[in-house]
Amino acid sequence: MNSSPSSEPDHTQPGGSPVEGYLPIKLTPPHLPPSLVERGRLFDALDSAVSGPLTMLVGPAGVGKTAAVSSWLASGRVRLPVAWLSLDAGDNSRSRFWRLLLAALETAGDEARGVAARLTVVSDNTVDAVLPALVRMLHELSRPILLVLDDFDEITDPAVLADMELLLRAPPPALRMIVTARRVPALRLQRLRLAGTVTEIDPRELTFTEEEAALLLEKAGAQLSEQELHLLWERTEGWAAGLRLTAMALRGRTDAGAFVAQFAGDEAPVADYLLEEILATQRPEVRAFLLRTSITDTICGDLADALTDVTGGGATLSELRQDGVMVAALDDHREWFRYHGLLRGLLRSVLRREDPLLVPELHRRAAVWLAAHGREPQAARHAAASGDWELLADVVAQAGFPMLVRGELSELADVLRPLPQAVLRANPSYPLAIAGGALEAGDGRAAEMWLALADESTANVRDRDREVYVIGRAIIGMYRARLTGDVAQGVEEALVLMGGDRTGGIADYGYALDLRALALINLGALELWTGNLQDAQRDLVEGTQAAQTRELEYLELYGRAHLAVYHLWMGDTPRAEAEANAAMEFADRRGWRGTPRAGVALGVQGITAMIRADFERADVCLAAAARSVARSIERPLRAHITANSARLLRVQGRHAEALQAIAEVRADLGDGPFWAPLANAVEAHEALALHGIGRTDEAVAKLSRALSQAGPPPQEIAVALARIRLDQGRLREGLDLLTLPEDGQASLLVSSRLGSVVLRAIILAQLGEREAAADALEESLSIAEPLDCRLPFVVHGDELLDLLTDHIRVRSAHRAFARVLLGTLSAGPRRGSATNDPAAPPKLGVEDLSDREISVLRYLPTMMSNREIADELFVSVNTVKTHLKQIYRKLDAHDRREAVTRARRAGLLAPPATR
Repeated sequence: MNSSPSSEPDHTQPGGSPVEGYLPIKLTPPHLPPSLVERGRLFDALDSAVSGPLTMLVGPAGVGKTAAVSSWLASGRVRLPVAWLSLDAGDNSRSRFWRLLLAALETAGDEARGVAARLTVVSDNTVDAVLPALVRMLHELSRPILLVLDDFDEITDPAVLADMELLLRAPPPALRMIVTARRVPALRLQRLRLAGTVTEIDPRELTFTEEEAALLLEKAGAQLSEQELHLLWERTEGWAAGLRLTAMALRGRTDAGAFVAQFAGDEAPVADYLLEEILATQRPEVRAFLLRTSITDTICGDLADALTDVTGGGATLSELRQDGVMVAALDDHREWFRYHGLLRGLLRSVLRREDPLLVPELHRRAAVWLAAHGREPQAARHAAASGDWELLADVVAQAGFPMLVRGELSELADVLRPLPQAVLRANPSYPLAIAGGALEAGDGRAAEMWLALADESTANVRDRDREVYVIGRAIIGMYRARLTGDVAQGVEEALVLMGGDRTGGIADYGYALDLRALALINLGALELWTGNLQDAQRDLVEGTQAAQTRELEYLELYGRAHLAVYHLWMGDTPRAEAEANAAMEFADRRGWRGTPRAGVALGVQGITAMIRADFERADVCLAAAARSVARSIERPLRAHITANSARLLRVQGRHAEALQAIAEVRADLGDGPFWAPLANAVEAHEALALHGIGRTDEAVAKLSRALSQAGPPPQEIAVALARIRLDQGRLREGLDLLTLPEDGQASLLVSSRLGSVVLRAIILAQLGEREAAADALEESLSIAEPLDCRLPFVVHGDELLDLLTDHIRVRSAHRAFARVLLGTLSAGPRRGSATNDPAAPPKLGVEDLSDREISVLRYLPTMMSNREIADELFVSVNTVKTHLKQIYRKLDAHDRREAVTRARRAGLLAPPATR
């Protein structure tokens, strides 16, 4: 339906222009500075957003809202007519706002000018008639127009906000609005969000990336190194105004690096901007609140109340955030907040200048509150800053053990290390905590120095802290034992922590079970890396259970990760992988993926992937594990991951790189107690790598020396030498090596035995003893299938292809697993096969089952329930049920019994045992 001027007789304007009397500057986008950076990612977001009726850019002062929109308009990407309106506090009335809006529309091309010229607002009351007319006229436009309302937070008049809600309830298709504001406008946004009529670009998207910051500073003429640039970007947190103002301050300076190093927000012109735009605009009571609460890095309502002696701190923080005062919520419940780093720096500077005597008292209050609420590292920092040494001693006595358990001693050490020597000597708990932090950080020499200082000062321990000190000294002693491999010292320190025996504890202190968990897990790790697997398994299981009971998450991760290593070394790869996966899920939830403890589990994931011949995943996991433990001082942990990386390199044919990795292992472990559990495997892989680069005589000499040692010959060594003899054509010598008695070593026993049986099958086949070769191959499949262990087959490549294919056709109870192996083997190059045609796996006559479906199928002949099968496979019951449906469908079976029968006929399961 068309409208005409006569339909709005009271509100049309026969002549003149609505823009008369208004400053043109309000209707024009601001001038763009020469150093402006075109930010493509923001432009893309705006391009996409303006397809809808409303786009909002909300953020604190100086975050770059106006610059983002105006530079986007200037980029030439916008093909729509544009109306711009800059608002201020004087525009906060209904009639003035709508008169300005009509004036802005008049600048947006002929059609919009025609609409604006037909309407006029002379009072608040006339808006009630003008607004419906405006909506109808906008519906008539042939093309959309873009209306930008800059600083819309200046508009708080309820009538104007109600008008805007009415306009947005059924927005004209031709009207596209962009709103910028410091605080979220008081519109009913939830309904608009549900209706899909609003797109929000928040402050995180507006902040500069490091690359954008570098370009801005370069355009402004600031000369900074890459390191200085990164530091400045971190301190400004990508805040646009902070970066631009800093660039201004850097112009012409010869000491740019020193300026950036000291940059904290209290330097002009950044400080002037913050003072003028934020602090000066606050009411006196809010200004005082900001100054007092800036003393902590993060703040919540209760802590704010403790610092200000005023209630309602939580509400004040929420209001500050909503008002765009550079305050960010840190959690979904909006209980904890933080001030922007530059604002916090300015507030602290003003506080020190205006009320220096209050600063220590605020630190003391913060320490007391934080200690009472379980935030020990922060409490210690504030106690030290307050200069109240008695309070600091209380915090350290209370905090030391929990921080040890959580792996936070480095943080406490950073607080204590700068204290005066007299203070450190007066309380040996301080140098003891610093020693623990040094051990965590990998600085063994510093740890010894601080331990010596603690031991020299034990007479100064306060009587009420003596028991706590003894516990702390035992924990640090245990850490040192773990790093040196001194099992005797480890046991001695563990017994101190457990009250003298494995069933005791220091119950009076209230941490008996915590101490037990700490002692047993660390002792178990020490026993594991020194080869005492039976004791290691016992202590790790009990310690991990205790950690789980007490919710000691960091300890639980450590225990789980080392149990994964134990199961791996015992040959139970499925269980090892399940433990490692559980540990990594745990680490990811807590943000600990990059820690050395997570590195243990990552290493196991890489090794189990290698055992399944998934070399790509193995590469990724082992590389990530190596990064996680690179700075750890746990030598066996580093060596374990490096040794398996060498194994993977050798399997991939990268023999020279494997030898370099093995040299790192030897340098890490030397002749110490951590060498023994890895020795045979490392010797074997080193010899095979030497053989791979043509140094076969050296490899044979090395292996022969190892076999000549007293005692049963190590199986890994015998298998490696047998492999070389096979390559040399000395088959009988190789076969004799594979029939040597086993050494009884638990470590790597299953994988070593499997490698021996597979190699024996190959040699027997080449000797023409086909029946014996078939027996050996069937034995190897029976060992490998439950473990999904493919590596001992894959390393022999095409030598197994024909042998395995013939074996499946004739006589295997493990055809499904053998088919998986054939698929893996056929995918690789055939270096020495007697035929050029790849071996074709036998047809089953049914649709192929997946690997996981085959895993479930193997349990169907048993009496196990779906729940028990799920527990065995470490999956959910629903997952098992899903696999069963697929198995029944593919086997054309109606129930479990029929599925087993058809699977046996197809060769997927062994025939039933006969009596």
